[in-house]
Amino acid sequence: TIGRVALPEFRGRGYNEPLVVGSLAAGGTLGVLIPPSVILIVYGVLAQESIGAMYMAGVIPGILLTLAYMVTIYVMVKLNPSYAPPENRTTWSEKLSSTVAIIPVGILISLVLGTIYIGVATVTESASLGVVGAFLLALFAGRVNKDMLKQVLLNTVNTTSMVILIISAAFLLTTALSLLGVPRALAGVISDLGWSPIYIIAILVLFYMILGMFMDAYSMMVTTVPVLLPVMMGMGFDLIWFGIVITLLVEMALISPPHGLNLFILHNIRKQVAGEADTGSIAILYRGVLPFIVAVFVVLVLVIAFPGIATWLPSSMRGN
Repeated sequence: TIGRVALPEFRGRGYNEPLVVGSLAAGGTLGVLIPPSVILIVYGVLAQESIGAMYMAGVIPGILLTLAYMVTIYVMVKLNPSYAPPENRTTWSEKLSSTVAIIPVGILISLVLGTIYIGVATVTESASLGVVGAFLLALFAGRVNKDMLKQVLLNTVNTTSMVILIISAAFLLTTALSLLGVPRALAGVISDLGWSPIYIIAILVLFYMILGMFMDAYSMMVTTVPVLLPVMMGMGFDLIWFGIVITLLVEMALISPPHGLNLFILHNIRKQVAGEADTGSIAILYRGVLPFIVAVFVVLVLVIAFPGIATWLPSSMRGN
């Protein structure tokens, strides 16, 4: 959605193509971490952790990652000003007036997350509030019609079916692995090795970085988390914190060459937007996302070094 709107604008204004596609591909991963996130739901169910707590845990790392992406763009443009040609200056009144449209949506998001945080509503109840609020906003804007409702219902069925199938497959895999004794055997092997916790995390980070080059996010989550959770629990790791670490690694996987899913989606959009024009190979995307992969890695290191970045907000929830 964003790519189809943004790419023609950036091209028309003379922005650097690798910088543009890199920022769009990386920005597209933020929805994995910032609520509402399907990945956090899947992990919460697998780990039997509160979905509300997982949502709250993703807020601060999500903001940090957003800032890291912004700093990355700023540094790149400072080093090479031709990447982003000067724009016409706007007054503060123009800037403020242009943001009025997002105020209702911002209030709705704050209500949904706020009710979870202060403990007055469950995730399901706050989701219902979000649905009703979004419908009313669309109704007041005159955008509710038969085609819109049909598309919304189809998208809901598709997303719900996907989540149910993923979770069902994950539980089947978990049961099979438990019967075979794989998690217990793996925990025993790691215990016998005598590795320190930080060394274990470093190995996992490397493992997921490599795995993410060849597997999509959900496949990584379903096939690895059921095996790793008993090991992490045995070593005393906070499972909410571990879920955010895994989610950041999944974000990195979505933009990791050669098989990051976001790269292929955006490359296809580039072709659709360009029409008959030559858009170049997908290598442009590979080059464009590298600085943003570094940004994700920096935030990942911060979350590992300072677990409170992920655990403070859930621990302060009124419901806890």
